[in-house]
Amino acid sequence: MAVPLRAFAARSYAALGDSYATGAGAGHLIFTPGAGFGCGHYSDAYPVQVANSTNLDIEEFKNLACGGKTSATVLREQVPHIGGSDVVSVTVSGNEVDFFVVLNECVYHWWPSSTCEAALAKARVLIESHVLWDNLQALVRGAREKLQADALLLVTGYARFFNDQTDLCDHVTFSRTRPLDYLTIAKRKTLNQLVTMLNDVIRATAEVHGAVYVDIDTAFEGHRFCEEGVQEPDLRRDETWFFNLPSVETDEYTSEQMLRVQNQNLQENGKIKRLPNGDFPNIETWRVFHPTSLGHRGIAMVITDEVLARTTAAR
Repeated sequence: MAVPLRAFAARSYAALGDSYATGAGAGHLIFTPGAGFGCGHYSDAYPVQVANSTNLDIEEFKNLACGGKTSATVLREQVPHIGGSDVVSVTVSGNEVDFFVVLNECVYHWWPSSTCEAALAKARVLIESHVLWDNLQALVRGAREKLQADALLLVTGYARFFNDQTDLCDHVTFSRTRPLDYLTIAKRKTLNQLVTMLNDVIRATAEVHGAVYVDIDTAFEGHRFCEEGVQEPDLRRDETWFFNLPSVETDEYTSEQMLRVQNQNLQENGKIKRLPNGDFPNIETWRVFHPTSLGHRGIAMVITDEVLARTTAAR
């Protein structure tokens, strides 16, 4: 379904979604009054950067995204607040296909309880299930119904995590407990394919129901893990646009006390779920494979360009 060019500039913007949209760990925690209160919003999240873009004229910004949400909870808790917005962005569904479980079983092994193969198989089933499709359809339809006919609804996918062409990571591990569990080309390709599968479902759902699918993956070219010439894990490489875990011996870039306070605030507001072993993940763990501040800048640029391409300047 074609999305027509708007005849006036976008003045109001609402952001919906999960922790990918809240900016988990990117910048510092910020206070958001209203419906977004206590949702773990960070200062460098792409919605904040879009709202502050000097290339747009956003006068009203509703930051409604919330960590840990799914398509169903975004529809129920966030969509009711978007009425009147000229532009709405949505990033959600990673929690519905157990990405965090896949990272545990395939990459980090914090508390392994199964196998990487089993976690991947389950994630594929979830991606291909009618439940995900139905929930995403309901979300896009519900959002469209709340908006004016000429409002712009942008639905983003996710970015693939790895350069899966180089062999530099074939003997590298990010694992906390399995030092010989390497990030081989085959494993990196498989993990990237999972992201691509999910993006295909998101794209199809958006396009069928009159939303615009925004491909953010291309912005991450050259900024993934295991790029050519990079000796992983390289926590000092700013051009890697995903968070990784610092080594167990060091405290790279972050203040342990600051992270502890942030983590406690998020736990108290119910935005971080307990792990299978009963513990809460700390913010360092929670933010892994989420975009860094520069990653969010890349996403914000793609979304800003999309808005500019589909709107005309106010006369």
